[in-house]
Amino acid sequence: MTSPGRRSVLLGLGALGLVVAAAGALAAPAFTASEKKIIARNPALRTLLRSDPGLVRRTLDEIAAAKASPGTGGRGMPSPDGERRDFLQRNPDLLPLESASPEAVNDLLKRVKAAGSGGGPRPSR
Repeated sequence: MTSPGRRSVLLGLGALGLVVAAAGALAAPAFTASEKKIIARNPALRTLLRSDPGLVRRTLDEIAAAKASPGTGGRGMPSPDGERRDFLQRNPDLLPLESASPEAVNDLLKRVKAAGSGGGPRPSR
């Protein structure tokens, strides 16, 4: 039999284990070397990585899914306005999201754009 003191220590260690497990679940997602290159090429993803790495993970997963499936090829999507076109030119790896399921990805692209601000305004020439 265990003494009350020892039982408290064991319960405390069990609770600590749960806290450590929960912290691991909240840890920032891991990115492959290839994904890190994509993040580096896209100012919106670089900016977003500091504030919401989970959204970056979701965005990279959606990009991979869009590249793997034929999607709509952009059919049914309105032509991007000048601001969105400029945003996509500065963030080229987000372009496959334009031809993916418009309904499913449009909100994601809006969130990335709003959170990452596309790397800020471009200087005028």
